[in-house]
Amino acid sequence: MRSSYGSCSTIIAKMLEDEGIDIRADEKLSTALYYGLFMDTNAFSELGHPADKDLRDFAAFNRRLIATLRNSNLTYQEMEIAGEALNHCNYYPEYNAAMVEARPCDPNILGFISDLLLQVNTVDHCIVYCRLNAGCKLSVRSCTNKINAAELAKYITANVGNGGGHFSKAGGFISASLLTDTDVSSYIYSRLLSYHNDTDIIYSGADAFDTSDMKKYIKKKVVLGYVPSTDIVAPDTQIMIRMLEGDIDIRADENVYLMIGISGEVYPINKDIFEQSYVCTDKLPQMDYEYSPAVIEKDAGRVTALAPYIKGCAPLGEVCIFAKELTRSAKVFTEWDKDSYIYGAPGDYLAAKSADGRDIYIIKRHIFSKLYTPAESVTP
Repeated sequence: MRSSYGSCSTIIAKMLEDEGIDIRADEKLSTALYYGLFMDTNAFSELGHPADKDLRDFAAFNRRLIATLRNSNLTYQEMEIAGEALNHCNYYPEYNAAMVEARPCDPNILGFISDLLLQVNTVDHCIVYCRLNAGCKLSVRSCTNKINAAELAKYITANVGNGGGHFSKAGGFISASLLTDTDVSSYIYSRLLSYHNDTDIIYSGADAFDTSDMKKYIKKKVVLGYVPSTDIVAPDTQIMIRMLEGDIDIRADENVYLMIGISGEVYPINKDIFEQSYVCTDKLPQMDYEYSPAVIEKDAGRVTALAPYIKGCAPLGEVCIFAKELTRSAKVFTEWDKDSYIYGAPGDYLAAKSADGRDIYIIKRHIFSKLYTPAESVTP
């Protein structure tokens, strides 16, 4: 049930929310749910769903009690396991990566080991794992903006288990029943190598991207959503947009609008480009999303749902883009957020707003066919 959630605590919190019960009004309840999430997600290192992040960020918990509980999780024996694992570290300097196997232990200890390993000055991401009867438990860490730990965990465990988390901390599990013919250590190492070698990194705006092999597409007459960023917060406010695809950071400005797609995906757009490309309409977009996107004011800690602010718009004339289907994975650093990237898997689309290739982004495959159709001119 809700396997994308990181904890039963989150499911309970959402059920209470659906009944109109504010968990923040009850400190003991908030504390219990918060600590349940903390334990189930390896000290928040395996948060995979926005609802998990909402519980973590906004529960009104007893901070003194949580501080006591979270600092009482290591036994002397577990300290020995950590020391032994670190003494047998495998380091790969060409990738600034490290991989460590630990003796069977609690998942929190894997996270403890990986946190220590990440403090080595030449290690910017690492994988720590241990073998269990049913399979292999992993802890993944990253301190570089080029590697999303949750993404790496999902990549390693794809088709043989499951993984998830957030950008810097994640976890995963490989099922012994699904990995029968390969040693788990060799398998994890091979997946780590392919993750690095089979992925392109693209920086939007740094250099003109070659669009010569891209086809021209026209946006369908689908009603989309938009919200001027200053309708939600004051100008110059640093905000985080939280959606199912991940978090992105921007600064609110009168010239920055938020476009909301049919699946709840959110992306910023310049006001001038918006007015050249779209016309406002009284119709509201028909959206189908698992998680309603929200705006979080980073300094104040306030969360605001986007849904009440959404207005409708439709393409004005022919809105054209240039795009091609990805045959390799790609990480795209957009103009709007240069500190984190959008990941595109094979089958997703790499898109450019114009033929000069200076504004590059990713469109997910399940969205692309709903929004775009091939133009008569097939090449830019």
